[in-house]
Amino acid sequence: MAQRWFACVIPNSLYKISTIRYKWRARLGAETPAGPNRNGSYGDHVMASKALPCPTVLRQLLRYEPETGKLFWKPRPAWMFPDDRASKSWNSRFSKSEALTAKANGGLSGHIFGKVYLTHRVSWAIHYGEWPLSVVDHVNGNPEDNRISNLRLASHAENMRNRKKNANNASGLKGVHWCRTYLRWFASICVNKKRINLGSYPTKEAAHEAYCEAAERLHGEFARTK
Repeated sequence: MAQRWFACVIPNSLYKISTIRYKWRARLGAETPAGPNRNGSYGDHVMASKALPCPTVLRQLLRYEPETGKLFWKPRPAWMFPDDRASKSWNSRFSKSEALTAKANGGLSGHIFGKVYLTHRVSWAIHYGEWPLSVVDHVNGNPEDNRISNLRLASHAENMRNRKKNANNASGLKGVHWCRTYLRWFASICVNKKRINLGSYPTKEAAHEAYCEAAERLHGEFARTK
């Protein structure tokens, strides 16, 4: 008897929840089509390829603190749930708690409407009232720092320029590597997918100084030297 009850009730409950979710989306403004994004990172590209919740909907669901970069779930009214019990359960557990804090690929993300969204892009959409059409770059290089002052639009190339040195960098200095053939330190920089040789030097510090000078000149505001 218990198994038959489970088989009958669960699908009906899921149908009821799905119906309420559909009405909820329609009432709050549904979803907006995906915007063009040909310069985004892999994560940004995936987000831009699917329908995105309208920023108005996001503002109904979440509160964004531009000074701290944190998102918090807002209390949800009873009509968003299949019954009062579900409403009280969700609000007691999640209301006013920090949202979209799951760590993945060096950044933060979370679920909205059953889909995963990047925290920094949601923050941008809530603050400015529109989804970004390109990569959202973190100025200080910390992908978990989503203060609005630390977010800026960038192309994929500009975002790559702002990356920290690779983890396998043996010299400890960005743009510098040791050449066993010539027994000297070489400096190089990448511009528009092309690697430019900046010369060889007797010390890695001298090579890094050459890289820093080139980065400031060629990478501009997106230059990162560490």
